[in-house]
Amino acid sequence: MPTESATKLKKGVIITSGIFPEKVEVITIEETGTNCTVLARGLKTGHIHEKILNSEQLEELQVSASAADLDFKTRAEEFFLGIEANRVRLAFEFDPLFALNASRVDAVPHQLEAVYRHILPHHKRRPLFTR
Repeated sequence: MPTESATKLKKGVIITSGIFPEKVEVITIEETGTNCTVLARGLKTGHIHEKILNSEQLEELQVSASAADLDFKTRAEEFFLGIEANRVRLAFEFDPLFALNASRVDAVPHQLEAVYRHILPHHKRRPLFTR
């Protein structure tokens, strides 16, 4: 017979407790008599944690929210700015010339070759070009 604490636990619920080393999201719950085996994934590290909890430990669990209960409502402008910030932060990994391509400077091909093939590889410090 499931306890009241066990019934509030379900897949996707986020738990905060001293029992787990971090906030976790419940993957599965298996009841065995008065105990429950909880399989959960850490929200920060992604590590899988498996704990067998008795009824007292189940009472200690603090259910923060579930993935379905999270509110993703925000202003469209704020969402766009967040996505754009991540795109710019990661852009150099995919396009080494991103700064130049995103700027308003129209560089001539021989200038690009000089900077990226001769100046930057041979200097330990990157030069700062100003107008």
